[in-house]
Amino acid sequence: ECIEIIGFFPFMSDAFTAPNPVSAAPGAAGELPVLVIISNGGSTQNKQAPDWTAPLLANEPHVHVLRAHNPTEMALALRQAAALKAAILAVNGGDGTVDMVFAALLNDRPFTTPPLIALLPAGKTNMTAAAWCGQTNKTAALKNLLGARRAALLKATTRPILTLDRGDGTPALRGAFFGAADVVDGILF
Repeated sequence: ECIEIIGFFPFMSDAFTAPNPVSAAPGAAGELPVLVIISNGGSTQNKQAPDWTAPLLANEPHVHVLRAHNPTEMALALRQAAALKAAILAVNGGDGTVDMVFAALLNDRPFTTPPLIALLPAGKTNMTAAAWCGQTNKTAALKNLLGARRAALLKATTRPILTLDRGDGTPALRGAFFGAADVVDGILF
C-alpha cells in the first residue's frame, strides 16, 4: 500500500516533476485546503518546545492542531481530521509518530479520500522525514508547507509503506522502514 508524501528537497527546481505527482487543490471560492497537524508531545523535540508551531500558525486559515501520544489517541485524532475534511495531514513528531499515523491511516481507513501527508521532523533521528521529504528542520518544513499551501504548489510522491503482519490478529505494524540493532543503537546515542 502507498501514501502520498509531500517533499521539499533543496535540489528540486520549479521544473521538477515528482513521479505520480498529486496536489491538494484549493477548496470552494479559492479557500485554502484544510491542514490538520497531528502533534505528538512525547516526541523528542516536541518535549523541548511543545508549542513551537503556534507562532507560525497564528494567521493561517483552515488549520487545526490535534494531539496524539499513542496508537489509540492517533486513531481518534485521524477520525477527527477526517471529520474536518483534511486535505493535508502534517505529522509533527519523529519516526515512531510517523509509523503510528501510517498504521492508523491504513489499518483504520478513516478518510474517504486520503490526505496528502507532510512530515515535520520533531523526533530524535527523523529518518523518514530526511529520506522522503528532504527535511531535517521542523521549522523550515512547516514554513515550506505553509508557503506551498498558500501558493497552491503542493506536490506529493507516492511512497510504499511497509507492512508487518504478526499473524496473531493484532493490527499490522506500518512504517517507512523496519530496523533492528543498528537503528536502536542509533537512537540511543
